Amino acid sequence: MDITVEIGTPEIQDTIKKELCILDHICGLFDPRLALQEVIVPSDFDSSVNNQQGTKTYKSERSSHVAVAKLIKTNNQYTLILSPILYAEIYDTLCRTFFYLHEIIHLYDSQNSCCLPCCNNIPAYYIGDMYIIFGEYCADRKAYKIIDELFPEQSMIYQKFVEEMLVGHVATLANDVEFYHVIRQEIISFRRHGDVHRFINNIGTPYHEVAIAMAHAYAGLDHFSSFKEVKQKLNATRFHDEKAIQLMAFIRTKYAENDMILLDGIPFMEAFMTNFGIRFEILTSGELYCHVLDI
Repeated sequence: MDITVEIGTPEIQDTIKKELCILDHICGLFDPRLALQEVIVPSDFDSSVNNQQGTKTYKSERSSHVAVAKLIKTNNQYTLILSPILYAEIYDTLCRTFFYLHEIIHLYDSQNSCCLPCCNNIPAYYIGDMYIIFGEYCADRKAYKIIDELFPEQSMIYQKFVEEMLVGHVATLANDVEFYHVIRQEIISFRRHGDVHRFINNIGTPYHEVAIAMAHAYAGLDHFSSFKEVKQKLNATRFHDEKAIQLMAFIRTKYAENDMILLDGIPFMEAFMTNFGIRFEILTSGELYCHVLDI
């Protein structure tokens, strides 16, 4: 596995490379070996991600947090790009290990999971998006569990990191200006232009940010019992309604049972997506139709 570090002095680069060697070791524990070909710690995270995946618009800054790791697949091989932020003093080995493990778990799932189940009478949006939420929830839960086993005594830096991360995810859910009101405005705009594809495209970013934040928030709050104030703030957010609670209870149960078959959760996913003005239907003709609902 190639390791490239573009930040720091030669001594700092050697230290980072030695820490990253754990990824090579972990990948080798699987049979077949996980196909992580390269790890990069670039000087410019966003630019490196865009270059690796052939895009121009990727941005790591989100509404309430900053992405610090990106796994990119190319020709059945994977490259892991890690933000230089991870090697600042605000993070320690435990914090970085959480992200390493999270991405390794995604890599394992990508390399070893079967294709998503398909059913002619179920919109692919429901199945695909539910597996994305499930994948993020599982990757967090497993990473937290492994860290507990590896590091029975956890640093204050790591404890603060976990709390701030959960606070950030809940802040995303509470950000009505960037999410709820944006989606409502897109629904109003749709009533004028009537272009379903335009509507789905325009709400894609806010919808996915909220859905992923929900998965991360639940994973942390399900693993740790000490963040009662964070949980209270989650309960007060607009998107955390009974539909979200039922979907995440289903996800939690599937994780506990180690059950990857999620088709019985489609009704929960369908209900959850109506919070964003979306309800899909397979017409008798076989065509996919999207109802745009008021919220």
